[in-house]
Amino acid sequence: MKLGDRRIRRIAIGLALILTCVLVWWARVYSPLRDKAHDLDIKLARLTVERHRLEKRLRRLSRAVKEKSRALSRSRRLPRTVKAKSLEEANAMIQARMQVFFEGHDIQLNAYKELPAGKWGEYQVGKVEFRLTCTAEKLAELLQYLGSQEEGICIDRLEISSRVRGHTRLRVILRLASLYIRGNLKGA
Repeated sequence: MKLGDRRIRRIAIGLALILTCVLVWWARVYSPLRDKAHDLDIKLARLTVERHRLEKRLRRLSRAVKEKSRALSRSRRLPRTVKAKSLEEANAMIQARMQVFFEGHDIQLNAYKELPAGKWGEYQVGKVEFRLTCTAEKLAELLQYLGSQEEGICIDRLEISSRVRGHTRLRVILRLASLYIRGNLKGA
């Protein structure tokens, strides 16, 4: 078998042509596809990690939403509350509202005192004390007014003293308590 033989040359050229086609296919098709598949595997791994991170975040945020909705439903079951940004602001709102009432109903305000805040469960209760002088009729109007308030204001303490000296003015110590919840509650 000589290389000069025509049949062997054709076979050798055919094999060289097949080998060249395989090498071109390897370089042009297979290798880029293999690299692309490797890149896609890396991207898939990265996206899988991202998906797990987002699922974890979703679970955490879902728990937070459930806790907020539970807190909101708990706050809706609470008695009426004072809507203010701080306890001091709530006490100031109550004082201003009461002073307007006192001026319009001939009730003399002798002293006003803001007392230390108390607690009702986990909630803060603001306390304000008024020292008043008024008649029994005006005191009845005041109590009706307080009973009709939509805000969470209630009478914590009421002391009435009277001096029998020709006039029927009563000395009243009125302590009001207001249920205050820190923060803004939407829908409450």
